[in-house]
Amino acid sequence: MQFHWINSNEKYHEGAYRKWIAHGYGFTHGDSKFGKKFEVFEPGDLVFMYVDEMGIKAVGTVINEWDGIEYREPIIPCSDIYNEYRIEIKWFIVLEDFVSPKEVKDILGYALTGTTARINKRDEREDLFQYILQKLG
Repeated sequence: MQFHWINSNEKYHEGAYRKWIAHGYGFTHGDSKFGKKFEVFEPGDLVFMYVDEMGIKAVGTVINEWDGIEYREPIIPCSDIYNEYRIEIKWFIVLEDFVSPKEVKDILGYALTGTTARINKRDEREDLFQYILQKLG
């Protein structure tokens, strides 16, 4: 099992993270290189949903491998970009508040930037997950 984070692109789609949770997916838009970022996600992998400038909002599990499809009728419309890529994720933790970008940086030692990435260091990902569980009470 791998640990990843994925950016909801909230700055381009206000309220996008709510749609991610409601529809049970992670999304990306644009050139096919963005969709291909989902190729490393495998069923059972853990995913942290990162919301621009707000922090981590949810944690989920990848349900299926990426289908490789470029959807032309997006669930989350993006101005002037019509292709959407999706990966099915069961969001099993949705925080009331966010784990702020500062908290994330303090735990991981770096800020989350870009579309998505794997969190490779075991203690970093475990510390982040434990911190989220503590926030749940």
